[in-house]
Order: sequence, then C-alpha cells, then structure tokens
Amino acid sequence: ALLSVLLDSILIIIFLLHPKRRRFPGRLHIHLFFSTLILSISLLIGGWNPHLQKEEGGSSHWCRDSVTWNSSQSSRLCALQGFSFLFSALSACAWCMIIALNLVQVIFRGGKVRDMVRFEKYYILVAWVMPLTCAITAISLNFVKAGKYIGFCFIYRSGWYGGVIHSGSGDGPPPPGTYFSGQFAFLYIPAILCLGTCLIMLVAVCIKLIKHARNSVA
Repeated sequence: ALLSVLLDSILIIIFLLHPKRRRFPGRLHIHLFFSTLILSISLLIGGWNPHLQKEEGGSSHWCRDSVTWNSSQSSRLCALQGFSFLFSALSACAWCMIIALNLVQVIFRGGKVRDMVRFEKYYILVAWVMPLTCAITAISLNFVKAGKYIGFCFIYRSGWYGGVIHSGSGDGPPPPGTYFSGQFAFLYIPAILCLGTCLIMLVAVCIKLIKHARNSVA
C-alpha cells in the first residue's frame, strides 16, 4: 500500500506538471490515479476495535458492536476505512471503464478531443458522484464491519427483514429468502459491471487494431 501511494503520487505530480497531460483526455488518467491513491491510503487506515474480532455465536463474518460515526474513535476509523475503500474502489473501476470507452470512441468513431471533452462532466458524475452515493448509503445502512480474520473494515453482508436492517449482530441469521448482500449490491456487482465492460471494449479495440494492421500489410 505504501508503494502504491508513492507511485500514484509520483504519477499525479508528473501529469499535473506536464501541460499536455492536464488536458483532456489526459485528465481521465489523473482522475484514475487520484482514485487509486485514495484506495491505497484506505488500506493504511487502522484503529478498529480489537475486541470486535472475537467469536460471536460461531459466526466468522460479524462483530457485535455496530460501526457508526457516533461511536468510539476506533469505530470511526473503521467506518472511515470501509467508506474510503468502497468509494475509491468503485471510482477506480469506473475510471478504467471510462478510459476504455474514450479509446473506443477514438478507434471506432474517429472521435476528436473537442467533441469528446463535452462528455467529461458525465464521466465525473459516473465515476465520482455515483461511487460516493454508494459509499454513503453503505455507511448509512451500517454495512461496514470490522473483519475477524482479515483485520480490515469492509462492506460485509446484512439482511433486510421486516423493513429493518438485520446485521447478524448476535440476534441470529435472517430467515431464508430475506437475505440482502451488501457486498454484492454495493461493491461486487458494480465493480464487475465496470471491469467487465472495460475488458470487452479493450478486446474490441485490440481486434480492430489487429485487423487494421493486417489490412495495411496486405
């Protein structure tokens, strides 16, 4: 994590000092480096309660004490770590997808910078505002928990039952069929969609470039 913080910081400084890199589409890479920098810093945040990692009814996923901004200092740090990790991870995935989309526009549609720059405000909405909304929602629903085995505050699973959040904090598991996974809803599904879309677009670009190279040789 320390090495990532160092590398991200160096890349951000290089891009900011280079006039051409500060222009679109170079700014997309700066956004990506900022999101990965926040992600790396989130991995360095500690201070969760050690007693939260004790066994509770044989469960390996849950801690009895809830994590809120109004609890102890260690719990606040735990919430901060879970919040910043979720926000920056989703943001980094979204910026990867956006950079791939920008490349597709150039390769397939012959897009010009002056035409594509107008989409930047929508990119910011998708890659900064939406992840921020997901992270705030996860914190509000108390989905951030201190892991017992990984020593890391993360988005753990919670269940909806009777309109009330059932966090598994000692009152038994939610009934079958009423389970709601915070991990999948707030992290895995959005991240997989972004990275999957990014991969598909990059493969399409590679195929396009290979065909163009073959046609040029022929």
